[in-house]
Amino acid sequence: WKANPGFAPAALVHAAALRREGREAKAEEVVLEAWRSTPHPDLAAFLLADAADPAARLRVAVKLSNAHAEHVETQYLLGRLSLAAGDLHEAGFHAERARSLAVPTRRIFLLLADIAVASKQDPATLLREAAEAPADPTWRCGQCGTAHARWHLACPACHAPGRIAWSIPQGAERQRLTAS
Repeated sequence: WKANPGFAPAALVHAAALRREGREAKAEEVVLEAWRSTPHPDLAAFLLADAADPAARLRVAVKLSNAHAEHVETQYLLGRLSLAAGDLHEAGFHAERARSLAVPTRRIFLLLADIAVASKQDPATLLREAAEAPADPTWRCGQCGTAHARWHLACPACHAPGRIAWSIPQGAERQRLTAS
């Protein structure tokens, strides 16, 4: 973790150890530092795990936003959580902001479609755009291209060590997400 504080898997292992020791504030600090460097959904999931209701989850997301507001991951998270909290205006604002910060992937268009449905609008156009959008980022092996639900030291598919990275697949091919 000290060698690369922005590497989400290392930050999460360190934060989990701090949490087990009862050092929740320090664990949160580690996750926020990692988010400042490289926002990642696994970091958000770690902090959101204890937030029971939508309003509490949104308060946690605001902390992440304060650490790195101008990142697509931050805006997507705020949009998704605002929608869950029932604030369609904020959800739409953050979803559109996420769309403007980078080439939008499928999940951005799906969030916009969910907001459209909640607003009693037709999501058909957004769903078509989602179908044509680049795949969402995932943990992917640089050797064999297999996608994984979580980071591994070595690829479970081809056993290549140190090749799993968070990325968007190259090209239009769809690759299977393993449940490993």
